[in-house]
Amino acid sequence: MSLTSKSSILLPLYIYPDSGAWDPLHSAICANPNLNFIIIVNPNSGPGSPPWWPNADYIREIPRLNAQPNACTVGYVRTTYCRRPIQEVLRDIATYADWSKDFSINGLGVNGIFFDETPNVYSEEVKTYLDSITEAVKSDTGIRGERIVSII
Repeated sequence: MSLTSKSSILLPLYIYPDSGAWDPLHSAICANPNLNFIIIVNPNSGPGSPPWWPNADYIREIPRLNAQPNACTVGYVRTTYCRRPIQEVLRDIATYADWSKDFSINGLGVNGIFFDETPNVYSEEVKTYLDSITEAVKSDTGIRGERIVSII
């Protein structure tokens, strides 16, 4: 998915993927090929913990989203305004990255990370924290494709 050639929608998909629950989104993606969909997946206030996450429902649905040429998934990670211990944030990034490494399912994985609860005031401490977690996303080979980082 090229992010520069089309308009994009950042969509928080905080809906459990029961069978058919994500079908309206699949229909919207197919009906709008000139629009990019960046889809935030949030299985368990983050990636959850192996071996329970991703579970069979996410394993079924995430590859369907990633198969669309105008869609990509990013994993949800909270930073608690950069007060969450950085090792916990790095562990969440690694857990999402491991999805594509640990399963032999084509298309399972995320193309980046959406960092939520980030500060809106600059400090060197905040900059160092955000730079560190951004570098973790950009350098992990388990994060697919463009390794998108979104900070809100």
